[in-house]
Amino acid sequence: MAPAYGTCQEHTKTIERNMRDYSRSSGIDQSTPLIVRRRVTTYFIPKRFIFSFLAFTAGCLAVSYNVNISIAIVSMVNHNVATSNTSKHNESKDAFDEFLEEVPNGRLPWSANIESFALGAVYFGQLVSFIPGGRMAELYGGKRMIILCTLVSSLATLLLPVAANFNPYAFILARVGVGLGTVSAEGLVFFTLFPAIFQLIFSRIVALIHCFILDGEN
Repeated sequence: MAPAYGTCQEHTKTIERNMRDYSRSSGIDQSTPLIVRRRVTTYFIPKRFIFSFLAFTAGCLAVSYNVNISIAIVSMVNHNVATSNTSKHNESKDAFDEFLEEVPNGRLPWSANIESFALGAVYFGQLVSFIPGGRMAELYGGKRMIILCTLVSSLATLLLPVAANFNPYAFILARVGVGLGTVSAEGLVFFTLFPAIFQLIFSRIVALIHCFILDGEN
């Protein structure tokens, strides 16, 4: 005879079923010793907040990786070489000549075409990472992919000064590597956030966590 609704036996079965669902979502099975389960499931700071802070920090880093060259390239490139043809057609304009004198000149004799490729190469890397990003997040987990992609973009950013002094095409290739690992909206890690959020976060504040993570990219 089935137990009546609201009895102690039915309540116990409901608790056990909820615990099994929570254990499966946490990666813990019933064969794990009880003391280990208590250590794993008891945290001073919940996992969802730790993951949210990790994703927020990764977003801030990615935005800085995307815009840092746009600022630094002003002092990297020798603008007298890049604007030699333009200055010949504007010799009579004193205001334009004064503006050229105030621009700091770098050591790199890059043309305007190379500058444009250097600035836009990051988006080529992001374009390639669309489909593989989401699939790899589903297979290996969003947290691992966020750490991996942030590491790739950080290493590529560290190589930028060496690549710029070596060859402009090496610099462009390094910028493509930054695009492969960047956390911006077009990059790889953005697509790892959604699988990771739905795997790790089971609460009513999931919308708030979404907004907090995306604020890191703005």
